Amino acid sequence: MKSLLQKFRKEEKEQPLGECGVGIVFAPGPDKGLYVREIAEGGPAWRANEGYSGPINGRESVVRVGDCLLDVQDVLEPYNPYSDKPAKKGKKHDVFGKNLSHVIRVLRGPPDSYVELTFRRVTNRGLAVPVTVCIQRGEPATTRDVDNYRVKRLSAELQERFKDIDEDNSGEISLDEVVSYLLRNPLPGQGDVWKTANFLFKRADKDESGSISAAEFEKEFNKLYEQMASQTAPTDLEEQAEVSIEEAFSNSLASMREDLIRAIHVIKRPYMMQLWQHIRDPEDAFLISSMYRLEGYDSQKPGSGKYILHSKIYDASSQFFWKCFLRIHAALHTAQAILKKEMEQEFIDEEEEEGAIIEVSKLLVLPRVISLDELSREHESRSTIMVNVSRCPGRGYPPRLWQPKEKVIDLFASQKFIEMPSPFIGRTESVYHVIESLTLKRLNTIIGETGFGKSYTLRAVLHTLQVRAEESPTGRYMYKDGVFLVDCIDIRSFERLAYVLGTSFGLLSVSVKEIIRDIHGANFLLALDGVDGLLDIGLSEMRTFITDLLEGCPGMSMIMTCNSACGIPYENIIGLTMLNHNELAQLVCYDFPPGKDYRFTSSEVVCDYLNGNPFAARLAASLISEKISPAEMQDVISTLKDIDVRNTRASLIDADPWADGTRVILNLDGSVYGSSLCLCAWMKMALGHTTTHFERAYNFVRFLVFFPGGVLYRDVTALVHEAEKVLDWLINSFKFVDVLNLDGTTCSLKEAIASKSAVLKLRTSVAKVVNIMNEPFPKESRRYLKLMFPLLERHAEDVLQSIEHNDSATAVMMLSMIESNILSCTDAEVMLRADICGTDTEMIESIGKVSYTLAIILMSFNRLPEALDACATACFFFKTVCEYEITGPSIAQRRLDDHPVKGPASLARGLRLSGEIKLMVGALDSAMEDLKNGYLLECPKKLSVIAFSHLGSPIGQGDCLTALGEIELLTGDFPASSEYLKHGLKAYREVNSEEGISVLKVLASQLKAATGDMLGAFSTINFSIQKFREGESAWRLASALCNRSEYALSISNLARAREDIQEALTIFLIRNDLVGVALAKKLLGECCYNLTEYPAAIRHLSEAKTFAHMAHSDFLEGESERCMGLVTSTHIFMGEGRPRYAHAIKHMNNALAIFGRIHYLVGEGNCYRSLAAIYKKLKHKHHRIESLNLALKAYQRVGHRLGIAIVDSELARIYEKMGKLEEANTKVQEALPALQASRLLMVEGNDRNKDSQKPKTSLEEDDYWKKK
Repeated sequence: MKSLLQKFRKEEKEQPLGECGVGIVFAPGPDKGLYVREIAEGGPAWRANEGYSGPINGRESVVRVGDCLLDVQDVLEPYNPYSDKPAKKGKKHDVFGKNLSHVIRVLRGPPDSYVELTFRRVTNRGLAVPVTVCIQRGEPATTRDVDNYRVKRLSAELQERFKDIDEDNSGEISLDEVVSYLLRNPLPGQGDVWKTANFLFKRADKDESGSISAAEFEKEFNKLYEQMASQTAPTDLEEQAEVSIEEAFSNSLASMREDLIRAIHVIKRPYMMQLWQHIRDPEDAFLISSMYRLEGYDSQKPGSGKYILHSKIYDASSQFFWKCFLRIHAALHTAQAILKKEMEQEFIDEEEEEGAIIEVSKLLVLPRVISLDELSREHESRSTIMVNVSRCPGRGYPPRLWQPKEKVIDLFASQKFIEMPSPFIGRTESVYHVIESLTLKRLNTIIGETGFGKSYTLRAVLHTLQVRAEESPTGRYMYKDGVFLVDCIDIRSFERLAYVLGTSFGLLSVSVKEIIRDIHGANFLLALDGVDGLLDIGLSEMRTFITDLLEGCPGMSMIMTCNSACGIPYENIIGLTMLNHNELAQLVCYDFPPGKDYRFTSSEVVCDYLNGNPFAARLAASLISEKISPAEMQDVISTLKDIDVRNTRASLIDADPWADGTRVILNLDGSVYGSSLCLCAWMKMALGHTTTHFERAYNFVRFLVFFPGGVLYRDVTALVHEAEKVLDWLINSFKFVDVLNLDGTTCSLKEAIASKSAVLKLRTSVAKVVNIMNEPFPKESRRYLKLMFPLLERHAEDVLQSIEHNDSATAVMMLSMIESNILSCTDAEVMLRADICGTDTEMIESIGKVSYTLAIILMSFNRLPEALDACATACFFFKTVCEYEITGPSIAQRRLDDHPVKGPASLARGLRLSGEIKLMVGALDSAMEDLKNGYLLECPKKLSVIAFSHLGSPIGQGDCLTALGEIELLTGDFPASSEYLKHGLKAYREVNSEEGISVLKVLASQLKAATGDMLGAFSTINFSIQKFREGESAWRLASALCNRSEYALSISNLARAREDIQEALTIFLIRNDLVGVALAKKLLGECCYNLTEYPAAIRHLSEAKTFAHMAHSDFLEGESERCMGLVTSTHIFMGEGRPRYAHAIKHMNNALAIFGRIHYLVGEGNCYRSLAAIYKKLKHKHHRIESLNLALKAYQRVGHRLGIAIVDSELARIYEKMGKLEEANTKVQEALPALQASRLLMVEGNDRNKDSQKPKTSLEEDDYWKKK
């Protein structure tokens, strides 16, 4: 009978329970929604998460704990990926806010059927997104499955209870914690709690360790619970039988009171703080604070702490207790109702906030970074690009700024005197060896580990050559044009290397080709110190750069310093050897002579740990001066070496990791361990001593790492407390910092204090080792860095002011110092680390402003690719600020102080500048994209739900629209250009910006001139010229005058043209703007040609070509060649019978080659028209027709309607004379509309004969057009 009963129970437990679910445990939330609390292991949802192959609708989703269930929909026919038919689905049920029984009824279904669930998931950024998951229901659950789940659930609850018991989170339960738990959760029939707890604890603590585990507590607690429950149960039944009605009512009332007290007996601190905000009566708030006590609160854990009701008041006065209790109960109940409504409203606001944040995020875009190869391809594919030197960039900075120079550059006068480094011990033989190698090889490289004296040796070599040149009777030695040193340690791009090389030679060059063109015949020595960073960029680029220099300048020799060989063909490697112990002892005793009690000699054991490194010896001397004995140093340094040997033993078998500092050493796991380990160890010891004894000095060293160009002494005094004391430690004691004058010569700390303008520069070896150590950034150093950014921005603005005042020499000198600092401080990967900038939006915005100002400076020096990189960096930091401004904490803060956002305005400014730079380099598609994005950000926007208030900028809108109009003007889309300029004018007039209106009017005049409306172009540009005169904007005035002179030349108003050109030329000469001088000279030559002053025209055009060549302006050089060909084809030189047509054709071909190189098709068309005029004079009919057809093809590719009409009319005359009347009539009909719109007659190429110099007449008065 018993076995039969057991069999029956087994079958009962395995019996299926009916329909299938999805294996998800839901829990109701505060908004009445059902949230995923647990996913049953092995259930349908669990399997969907493990082997997920994509839901039916194709979106990648999985079920996660915390998702809120929104919709349930049965899938009648699953989606077949090999078919075009969509999935067949049943009715969708909205289950949000429904009760649990309704949801269970909808969720369950037949076995192996499909159901589609839609959840609301909150992402890491706080955004709520919908997630759809398709789950296949499994097999029906049995009663045994339910029992197993309940057992598993009870075990999980016990684990949760264990966390509640283990109050100190130690992982073990003590006797006091058992007592505390039994006070809160008494056992049935429990008497003395201490006796019960002690009995339970002794039974569980079998190993007598003084603590018990969770399993031990669970086992003994359950046994004791069953025992005490069995003992008290009969007694309870007997007592219940004898209880009277009055006692039963009293017991029931007591039970109600206990339930009432239990409801609000314990309230968690975070929830109580929320309730407290909604208790309006101050007496109620005071009463609650007096009746509750706070326990278990830890300030480091925001969610900790509980408010517990004082129950002892009930024992003192039960009537008073209940009176107070009912009052606070009502107050808390009211506050809870208000809080619930707010949570529901907050849930609605979250969806609105999410939409607003997404709307703002769509506006936050970065400019597309284009490489030089992409720029070259885009430039070649766009045939309408021309170098328009007369354009005004958005804020009026000149596109190029040059110092006036002679055609032949005196390199020897441009070299700087190089001082002999001191102390210089142990490298004399190396200097002689290097000089001997220079006589044999053109390319030499000095290699050695960090701190080995490569830079010292290089400077000693250059100093020796300069001294020998001074002692020579001719003033020259080995190199007639001198020696030049370029510090490449902080240079990270070859574009900047080309610029720095140019400034070293006294040039402002932006490419290797420009340098070679200016110095290709010179004989000099070029020294590049520290090219390791350039090799990290790319070995192939380094090879190309060096090879181009050596091939382009046959008289140049080169010497470099690097940790290892560069791998360039025909490179001569010169390795520096280790110093011996005697030389190390001399170096130690040089700056810090020991006292009478001790003398440092070569026999000291610590010399073995210096590894022959001169800088390590200097550090040892610094430590000796701090009263640290060599024995103490040996103990520390030997320990550090043992650590390095132990960590690298797997990769270096029986090898010394300190032996070769140029190698990269690996860890045991194969990762990079470091290099220059010997010097790193000595540096750790020196910096550790500095940190212990003078922490401010260490913090200042970490700060200086970010400023490779150096920091001015007056800036340091504003940052560091007791700056003189700190600098004395770093300069005189440890030789970490060098003091330099503004011209690069060394000076003492006293001289720096007296001048206030010296530069403090961290030694390169120190900076390199600090970067290798990669220690966390100190807080005090971060404070220095934050205070330095406004000073750095002010220095950059000083450079801009020097540019505006045409002080190029000062601008170049200041830029050489701050450019390295700005590039180092705008490395996003480093600066956005948590220990540097983190989420400090003020600091991040300051970095963006500094990079933005640098982009404007580089744009002024025509370093456009580098300006694009700096502008893109600035936009990245501005976008980061914008992203922080739409996060939860920032939104909450703005709701309190009601301040507008700052990030969008800065990002818009960066996008606008990026578009203007791309416009100048010819990347018009990308420029238009950036300008449109910038315009959207410049428009005002207000979203109250996230407290987002952006006022916008009408001036910024006008700048973007003006630049967009200029792009459309360059591409030939004149209607679109007119539309942009019209809206830009409206934006400027909204704020009455005369400056913006004047710049826009210049472009409007160019648009009218391009469409043939010369009278409109004159009236428009006259307005701008008048405003520029009133505003004293000299460069803009000169540019506008050049435009008006071009218009005057086109209608033969030669008097007006000459007057404007002379005034513009005077301005350009005062500002030393070679591009402007070349333009003015070219226009003056054209004017003299029209006035038949041919000798003056030839003189002006020759000067224009010279200035254009010096300024590297291919456009002006080509135009000067073209105009020179026109003059040569017309002017008859004295003693000759006819013009020099051969020379004229040669000038035209030179111009065609230049225009073909820069893809200026309008210039090519003009050249072909001029060639046709020359062939007309030579009576070469076929060559003339061929040239006109080529000109027509060039104009057609650009869409130059007026040029097409002029060529068509010229061909019509030729066809008429040849008797081809039908073809001539066709050409006339094609040319007539354009000429009528422009109010101009036909112009025969550029053939300036006497008839063409007469004043222009209308179409109706011309006999030729009347006849047609």
